[in-house]
Amino acid sequence: MREKLKRALFILTALTLFVVVLSFVEEAPSSINEDKPKTHFLPKVSYITVSAAEQQISVVTYGELKPKWDVILKSQVKGAINYLDPIFEPGSLVTSQKVLMHIEDESYISEKVTAEFRLAEAKLQLIQAKKKTELADQDWRRSGINKPPSELALFKPQLKIAEKALESAHQQLSVAVNKLSDTRIKTPFKGIIIERMVGLGQQVDEGQPLLRLIDHQNLHLSVYLSEIQWQNLSAYWLNSKVQIFSNTDDFIAMATIVRGGHYLDQETRQYSLFLDVNSEQNRTAVSGQFVQVRVPGKKLKNYLSLPESALTRDGTVWLIDQQDRLRSYQPDSIFYQNKRVLVPEPDKNDSQDQTIWQVVTTPLGSFLAGKKVQPAELKTEK
Repeated sequence: MREKLKRALFILTALTLFVVVLSFVEEAPSSINEDKPKTHFLPKVSYITVSAAEQQISVVTYGELKPKWDVILKSQVKGAINYLDPIFEPGSLVTSQKVLMHIEDESYISEKVTAEFRLAEAKLQLIQAKKKTELADQDWRRSGINKPPSELALFKPQLKIAEKALESAHQQLSVAVNKLSDTRIKTPFKGIIIERMVGLGQQVDEGQPLLRLIDHQNLHLSVYLSEIQWQNLSAYWLNSKVQIFSNTDDFIAMATIVRGGHYLDQETRQYSLFLDVNSEQNRTAVSGQFVQVRVPGKKLKNYLSLPESALTRDGTVWLIDQQDRLRSYQPDSIFYQNKRVLVPEPDKNDSQDQTIWQVVTTPLGSFLAGKKVQPAELKTEK
């Protein structure tokens, strides 16, 4: 009986101590919290400082570089091919006036010699005709006849025929010389051989294709602009300089707009611009390359230039006002240029004298207009 009583007394004592300790633990934090002042933690938001200025946009379009000259050389004579230059192969870069092949020329040499003989003969006939006319004129003067002699009496018709015969002989010799020269096939400009269409020993006729040659130095391209792009184009687009970039966004050349823009293409319903690539400013541009073209656009007044991250997916820009509170606005026009966005300056109804804007660089989806934040300026952004 005594053992049971001792056990009950021990349990009661333990419970009493537990209640006292628990009450002390509950009261201690409350007393500490009452002595410590309450603080509010504001979210830290990064921003850049920008001012409105005049911005010139670029109209970005794409096109394919093409050679200014792309020709198929044809034979002007006929005969067998008896010589081919080893460089006469597709892909070879050749200089201007490079002789690539010979066509047999024996018959054309013969024609040249014959033409030279006829020319000499015509010269002799003209000398004889002039001498005959002079003698006839002298005889008429000595005859004492007062009336002037007729052209027939002075052999003038024969003299004119001799002059025309000499002129014809000169032309025939020129044709023969050109024909003989055409047996040597030369490149008309510096270019690249795209295709060889004949072989050694092959018999060719006049007008038969021999090779295809494209210009290596002079390139051009045509680009197409939509109605909106055309409206955003600078008013002084003709003869303006244009930057050309590769598909990896590397600058490769400068070009000049030479014509276009006065009609809509029947298939695309877009405006066409034609550009010549400046060969002296051509770094790595080659024919057949697909390129990006940045055409100078119109100038925009009072626009902000922002990093692309400052614009949300729904087209909203977040600002921090002078009271360090968030403010949002949706620009009515947005232009993308060189990995940046151009937007019009926000409405100044609430701050007529404000010229500098604090723009949040990376807005979050949890932002609420009017929420107070802790601004942190990024000095490295431009």
